[in-house]
Amino acid sequence: MARAEIVLTSDLSLTSDYNGIPYVGFGACLPQNICPHWIYFKFFCPLEPAYPDGTLVRATLGLRTIEATCIQSGFSREQVKVTHSLYLDKLINKNTKIVGISAEDPLGIGPATSTWSTIFKGIPHNRIEYFRLMRKVKELKNKYGFKVVMGGPGAWEVEAHMDKFGIDHLVIGEGEYVIPELFSQLASPENNGSLDRRVFYGRQVKPKDVPLIQGPALGTYTEISRGCGRGCKFCAPNTAGKMRDFPLEKILHDAKINAKGSRDNSMCLQSEDVFLYGSNSKHFYPDEDAIMNLYKTLFEDVGISRVFVTHSTLAPMAFDPDFFERLTKYLRSKGHRYYGCQPGIETGCSKTIEEIMHGKALPFSSEEYPDMIYDALRTCANLGWTNVCTLVSGLPSEGPDEMKDTIELIKRLDAFPHLYIPLFFVPMQVTSMKNSRAFIADNMTPYHARILLDCWRHNIKHMDRNYRVVASEIGHKAIVKMGIRAMIEVLKAYIRYYERRHPELVMVH
Repeated sequence: MARAEIVLTSDLSLTSDYNGIPYVGFGACLPQNICPHWIYFKFFCPLEPAYPDGTLVRATLGLRTIEATCIQSGFSREQVKVTHSLYLDKLINKNTKIVGISAEDPLGIGPATSTWSTIFKGIPHNRIEYFRLMRKVKELKNKYGFKVVMGGPGAWEVEAHMDKFGIDHLVIGEGEYVIPELFSQLASPENNGSLDRRVFYGRQVKPKDVPLIQGPALGTYTEISRGCGRGCKFCAPNTAGKMRDFPLEKILHDAKINAKGSRDNSMCLQSEDVFLYGSNSKHFYPDEDAIMNLYKTLFEDVGISRVFVTHSTLAPMAFDPDFFERLTKYLRSKGHRYYGCQPGIETGCSKTIEEIMHGKALPFSSEEYPDMIYDALRTCANLGWTNVCTLVSGLPSEGPDEMKDTIELIKRLDAFPHLYIPLFFVPMQVTSMKNSRAFIADNMTPYHARILLDCWRHNIKHMDRNYRVVASEIGHKAIVKMGIRAMIEVLKAYIRYYERRHPELVMVH
C-alpha cells in the first residue's frame, strides 16, 4: 500500500464523538488529577475507530475541510489521508512531504480549560494529548524529514513555541486561501520543501470558495455559515466578523456525506449564530422562511431524523418568540424530544455589553440586554428547550458593580432549567483585547466566586434531569450512563464541599 504524501491529524482529545453529546467534549478541559486518564477515555472521549489502513472513519470538521481543500487544489485522494494519531506509523514514510495538524486548545489555555485547570490546579487532558501527539510527530519527522504545518482555532497559542514542537509553518485564521499554495510549495521537488515564511494569517473565505467535504465529520457537524457579524472585542475576527451563509447546495451535499457516517441519522448544524442563517438584515432580524426551508430540506430531502444546532445568540428568540414556537412544533412533528443550543450570555451588565460587545444585544439595545436574556430563556424553557449558556468572568472592565448585575441576572434565571457555565476571560492574540491580562482562579474576588457558585448550585439541580432527556434521545449504554451519572455526583459533592469551605460567599450580594 502506498503511503500518503500529505497526512492530516489531530490529538486524541479531538478524535471522538463524545458518546453523542458534544458538550461532553469539554471533558478535555478537565485536569487529570480530578478526571483520570481511564475515566476520560471511557466515559468522555471514546476514540473514533479507524479503517485497517489507519485512516479515520470520521474526522473533525476542520480536518475534513482541509482535506477537501487539498483535493480541490489538485492533490489526489491517494495523496491526502486523514488519520488517527495512534496510527501515524501506518501512513507516514519517506514519501510523506507534509503532516498537517489541527488543534483546538493545544496548550490548555482557552477559556474553558483555564477555568477548570486553574481551579483544580492540574494539567488538562487537551494539553496532555497535544504534547503526546507532538512527541510522536517529532520522532517521525526526525526519521523522515517531512514538514509540519499546524492550524485550527488554537494555532495562535503556539506561535512562540513552534521550534519546541517541531512546527515549520503555522496557519492562523481560515485556511482555504492559504493551504493550496503553501502545500504545493512544500510538496514541490523544485522547492525542496523549504519556505522562509513561517506564519501565515488566513483571511476570511467567501462561501463559494469553501470546498465540499469528501468524508463524514465527527459529530455530523455540517457547516452552514461562518462569522456572526456582532463584533465582540474578545472574539477572533473570523468568528466575530461578517456572517457568511453557505449556499444551500453545499449544505445539502455535506449533510448527505455526514448522513453516511451518522450512527443515529442525526445532524448538527455548525454556525456562530444558527438562527440568523439566511438573514441579510442589518438589524439582525431572523428570517423564518430561510431557516424553515433549511430544516425542511434536511428532514425531507436528505432524510435526516433529527437536527441539532451548535451556537446561537439569544436575541432572535426574544425578538420573535412566535417563530420559535412554530419551529419547536415542527421539530416535535419530526420526533424530536430534545432541543437546545449554546448561547453566550457573557454578563448581566448593560455597561459591559455596550463597551465590549454592543452587537450581541442587537436588535435590542445594550440597556435592554438583561431583560432580553431573561425573555429569551423564558421562551426557550416554556417550549422545552434546554440551553448550555456561557458567561465570561474576569473581563478587564469588570468591577464589583458589574458583577453584582451578573449575580442579579443569574438569580432571575434560576427559574429555568438551562445550564449556566462561567468561563474565565482569555485574551486571544488575534483579538483587539490581546494585551489584556488573562484571568485565572487565583485572581477571583468573592464576587467572581459567588457567580461561579450560584451558577453551579443551579446547574446541579438540573443536571440529572437534563442528562436523562439527552441519554434517552441518544440511547446510551448502561455503563456510559452509570459513568456520567457518577461524575455528576462527584461534581455535586464538590459544590457542597466548596460551599462549606466558603460560607462567607453567602453574604456577597
